[in-house]
Amino acid sequence: MEIWGWPCAVIPRQPGHWIYPWDSIHVGQVEGGQALNVIAASCHFDFEIRYLPGSDVEALITRIQKKATVLELQASASGINARIHLHESSRYPGASVSVQSPAIRWLSSCLPEAQFEQADYGTEAGCLQAALGIDAIVCGPGNISRAHRPNEYITRQELAAGEKMLRRVLGLSVLDA
Repeated sequence: MEIWGWPCAVIPRQPGHWIYPWDSIHVGQVEGGQALNVIAASCHFDFEIRYLPGSDVEALITRIQKKATVLELQASASGINARIHLHESSRYPGASVSVQSPAIRWLSSCLPEAQFEQADYGTEAGCLQAALGIDAIVCGPGNISRAHRPNEYITRQELAAGEKMLRRVLGLSVLDA
């Protein structure tokens, strides 16, 4: 498979730690034009790069920008006034915390029944880890398989379990409420 002439392959970066052990890029929204039978004066599309810790996202963004410049030059050579502008609106780097980290060991002592796995999606945890150099852990109620979809929800039982977890982590009892 190729994208813009670049060979693409699924290359695991950290086998055994990730549900999706590779970086991904996708276009989530495309909009432009005023009618089906009129050539659009402009087009806007939003794409997202989800990358794992240790990936060189700057190199990928540079590669995309260089390809955009080539496409602009090709359009100009054909007499077409085209401009491609890339704007980064946010960045959520992947977080990576060793199961042997003090933060995980402490949380495990508070929640012995908890299961820990690497999150294969960007969260504020990656931002905190990058900015502050700390281990950041994502935890809470609900199921990620229901998140960021139409009709997403968290059950009352999951909320109660989340409250119980927070109380245990904070050392509070139900009587303290």
